Amino acid sequence: MRMTVRRYAAALRARWLVIVATTIVGTLIAVVFSLVTTPMYQSTTQFFVTTTAVSSSDVYQNNLASQQRVVSYTELLTGRELARRVVDQLGLPISPDELTDRITATAKPNSVLLDASVVDSSPAQARDIANAIGELFPTLVGEL
Repeated sequence: MRMTVRRYAAALRARWLVIVATTIVGTLIAVVFSLVTTPMYQSTTQFFVTTTAVSSSDVYQNNLASQQRVVSYTELLTGRELARRVVDQLGLPISPDELTDRITATAKPNSVLLDASVVDSSPAQARDIANAIGELFPTLVGEL
């Protein structure tokens, strides 16, 4: 059975109300969703993890050690102690536990790079928290 242009036009005319109603309902749902949803902003800071090499033969070993540390550091970045220090430094109106829910840490595979991302409804606050993490995290690591 072959469909011709005339048959397509007839099918569209017969079902035009369904097509228009579906389009309107879909548009309304999208508008309501965009009005109700709070926009979230993300800010990221990146760390380069390294250890001091004494000789050229130590460089490779230190690089491997740094790669292993990166995995452990992801736990510290999302931990309560760092969050407490950030909340105290910035005077945030949230608890450290709430802040830990907004922080994610990602270790780049086979590298010494570590990303810490913060999500917040305020772009300025997301930036400030990420900057505070960048400032406070090396101090926390140095205390270990």
